[in-house]
Amino acid sequence: MSLGGLDADVCHHILRELSEKDLWSILHTCRWLREACMPLLFRTVSHTIHGTWAFTMHERFLLTSCKPYVQTLILHDNCPDQRTEEEMARPYSRPLYYTKDRTVCGAWPGGPVAERLRELPALRSLTIYKKDWVAHGLPWDTLRAVLSVPHLREFKLRDLYLCPVLQPGDELNFEALAPLTSFQYRLRRALEPLASSSSEMAALYAVLGKLCETLETLDLVSERAPLADLSQLRWPRLRKLVYCGVPWSTLSAPWISLHPGMDHLRSLSLKLDLTPGGISQMLWPADYAGPFPWPMLEHLLVSFPDPRDEVYDHLPSSLRALSLRCYPHLHVQRRPSAYGANPADDYPDHPALSSAASILSILRRCNMLDLDHLEIEYRADGEEDALLRRIAAMFPRLTSLKFHRYRSAQERQGKVDVSVEHIAEMLAPLSHLYRLKIYLEFAGTPRLQTSMMGRQMSEVWTYDEGAICAFEGTVRAAVGVLARVLSSSLREAVMYSVSEDGPYWRVYDIAAGCPYERRDRYTR
Repeated sequence: MSLGGLDADVCHHILRELSEKDLWSILHTCRWLREACMPLLFRTVSHTIHGTWAFTMHERFLLTSCKPYVQTLILHDNCPDQRTEEEMARPYSRPLYYTKDRTVCGAWPGGPVAERLRELPALRSLTIYKKDWVAHGLPWDTLRAVLSVPHLREFKLRDLYLCPVLQPGDELNFEALAPLTSFQYRLRRALEPLASSSSEMAALYAVLGKLCETLETLDLVSERAPLADLSQLRWPRLRKLVYCGVPWSTLSAPWISLHPGMDHLRSLSLKLDLTPGGISQMLWPADYAGPFPWPMLEHLLVSFPDPRDEVYDHLPSSLRALSLRCYPHLHVQRRPSAYGANPADDYPDHPALSSAASILSILRRCNMLDLDHLEIEYRADGEEDALLRRIAAMFPRLTSLKFHRYRSAQERQGKVDVSVEHIAEMLAPLSHLYRLKIYLEFAGTPRLQTSMMGRQMSEVWTYDEGAICAFEGTVRAAVGVLARVLSSSLREAVMYSVSEDGPYWRVYDIAAGCPYERRDRYTR
């Protein structure tokens, strides 16, 4: 039987298993296979925008032949007007090309942008992002034009400010608006700071005020979200809410009371990066007596959880996944040791990192929950055994467990390593555990160091090859212990590992108590 004799769905399934390189080869064989490969090759397309001509000259935007197949479009803003205030103040600084205000990107003219997007009939998801660290954002005219494309369903804006300045004549209204189901607006903290402006807050409220009826996923940078205004809206279809950024310094009311109208919310994630000296976000203070606003909540993620937070006393029985962690993970936040310093003295630490005792005090208030997934991140202390035993006793039906353990002060001082077998024995009663993802801070865990390399003697961050080799043996031994001691239900173990390219998660299949490394399943 020839390939052409196969059912169209079966053929499509086969082609999906091929690499992009193979698809490009097949593309040049015959017309029939070319037409079969085009939707797979051009389902997701990335394009860099250098200036207005990328939109005003339609032939310079995307190939006409691929336009019918683009479902996800990722646009990188590489506008030459992205400059810092210091660069603009230099005596011989070149003039701005497309704008009079460096914080407003003029390379995205609203009308032509909308025209180019309307030429993509299958477009469902649009991502606009930039890599530079300077303050730069989309004007209101462009934002309104993009969101007016009728077949768009998902919009993501990353590291560009949303309408940093309102131009004369801008009116915060829409003639038409796509019925988006997903809206994301994120900023990295390391961006050149731009004070939150009233125009940005007003623009975001104008957009979400129109989208609140259709949105199913809302992902916002915390410090830019006008919580008091958003609390006046109704969100009948919202299922997932994410805040990413820093904790709120001032709120007009308890945080928990600022999110009514989300009766069908299933997932809430507070990915708040707490700076040293900062205060954890309190969701439910002791003096608040209102109702829990999300009766069907299934997943809750709280970064740097506060044991005094009373939200844990009111979690609904519908909750199936709970994450109590740092954001980002503490072992991701590490900085390299100073050149010449002793790496053994360089430990990941944070003043707000939860202790085992703190996590235990929170979980004791969740004894009515029937969790499928639990994630914890903590510093070991004298209550660790009690914590692990409590997890096994309270949540016997866990199928997924993820935890990040950092050595106690005593372990550091005595250079005592963690007993993997002891931890496994504490968790052995989890007879339904299918997947375990674990970070263990061993004494020999490789840490970034700075060194000098090359003729220019430039400083680079690197890992010691000997430490990597020794750590690999430690990881293999640890996963062998976990596979042997834990329940026979365990099928996948994911271990923190380090290579010359950096840290990654190494995936092992567990069969009959023996781990088999999945080299096709490395994840960073």
